[in-house]
Amino acid sequence: MRTASYLMISDQSNARSWQEYQELINKAWAKGPAAYIETAERLVEAKAELAHDVFESLTKLNRLNFDSSVSRKLLCIGKNRVLCCAPGHKLPAGWTIAYELSKVKDDVLKAALADGRINPRMKRKDAVELHTPPQPKPASTPADVTSFLSIWKKADQQTRIAILDAIGGDGLLGALSQQVRREIERRVLNHHHKASAKTNSKFNEQAAAALRQALSMQKTTKDKSTTAMGVATSLNMINNLLIKDGVDLNNIVGLVIDMQATVAKTTKKAA
Repeated sequence: MRTASYLMISDQSNARSWQEYQELINKAWAKGPAAYIETAERLVEAKAELAHDVFESLTKLNRLNFDSSVSRKLLCIGKNRVLCCAPGHKLPAGWTIAYELSKVKDDVLKAALADGRINPRMKRKDAVELHTPPQPKPASTPADVTSFLSIWKKADQQTRIAILDAIGGDGLLGALSQQVRREIERRVLNHHHKASAKTNSKFNEQAAAALRQALSMQKTTKDKSTTAMGVATSLNMINNLLIKDGVDLNNIVGLVIDMQATVAKTTKKAA
């Protein structure tokens, strides 16, 4: 359904048909790169005067001498009043560069036109830089750091050890970045896991044997005192294995102590 504003435009006596706009736009385009502003403005006029479906058919059914993606970009140029009102001799030679300029904020665009950054010799990358925030430059390595690294690379192993010993553990830890700290932690943990993997197999076998012995005594021995002493001995064996492996399990130690106390009480009653 056509809007009231469209009806007002379409009823004007000076409204052009799509065929007239087709001819005007193609003629402007045929003048070459320097006429892209005229072409863009003709497209904006056609979009304002023609019905939406008529304008769409004009730009998408090969009635113009360029495709619909070019039409879309030229419309962006034509809607930018700063570009369209700028002196022609200051504008870039190609419409693709002007399209990038259509993305630039008006105040930046006016300043660039005034100081000459926008000119016929400019490249597309120059236009892109005007609407793209500059990327931060990577921090340069200070001269004294570069000098130290040069000395470090030339030093032999003994000299490097002497330097690190002179700095000391606190000095080294205080100077480490989070990235280096995480890397050291990762390596230490990997080393610990590999070392543990070598000893875990033997430990598992011994601990399993002790547990089997305790369970077997609990099932087969009728004397409760003997059973308690056997379980306590087996748990003590496991506990000693854990202590040897650097693991402190207070719960197991407490359990062993309780069992030993139980054995002592049972022995006294039997006596």
